[in-house]
This record gives sequence, structure tokens and C-alpha cells, in this order.
Amino acid sequence: MKLIARSLTMFLFLAGLATQVLAQNPAVRMSPGATKECVKATLKNLKPGPVLVVTVVELAVFDQKTCKQLCAFRRVINQKIEPCQSIALAICCPQRLPPASGYIYWLRVHGTGAGLLTEDWLFTP
Repeated sequence: MKLIARSLTMFLFLAGLATQVLAQNPAVRMSPGATKECVKATLKNLKPGPVLVVTVVELAVFDQKTCKQLCAFRRVINQKIEPCQSIALAICCPQRLPPASGYIYWLRVHGTGAGLLTEDWLFTP
């Protein structure tokens, strides 16, 4: 009985570790947009596996000197990304940003799949 319990425990432990290996996160690249409230983002599915569905994109903008949050925005996407394909997004804060010495943009991408969560940072002077 002890041998069966140990074997079953090891099998479940290995199966739990293997599921995280199957997670498919898209590559995210950000660049400054036309205005300081906007950023351009490119999401690319680098895995040849199943189709990813990007559900929500969150954007937060911080003041580079004080680290105070200036804007937070959440946008529902619900767009599929085929294997080895990409989508381009333009994400803007709904209100105007106050003047600052520099801005820090933080983008988080949520999606379906095994814990799809990807983040990216962009620093602008």
C-alpha cells in the first residue's frame, strides 16, 4: 500500500509540473504611440501549438520620477492568434496624462489557455 501511495504521489507531482510546460504565452512588444496616452503593442504566438485567444489587455501608466500611477485602463479584446501569427493593437488611456519628466507604461495580457498571462514594460523620457 505504501508503494502504491508513493508512486501515485510522484505521478501526480510530475503531471503537475508538466502542465506548466504546456503553457503558451504570446510574445509582447510595445512601442510609443502617436501621443503620450497611447502605446502600440504587438502580440505574437511563437508556439506552433493550439490557437490562443487574448481576452483582456490592461494598461497602466506611471510617472517615472514619483512612481505615481497616472492612468489605468482595461480593454476586452477576445481575439484569436493562430500559431506563428501576430496581432497589432493601439491602446490608449481615456484621459489626458499630466506633464511628467518621463512615463512608464505597463501592459498585461490575459487569455485563455494554461495560465496565459504576459507582461511588458516600456520606459520613455
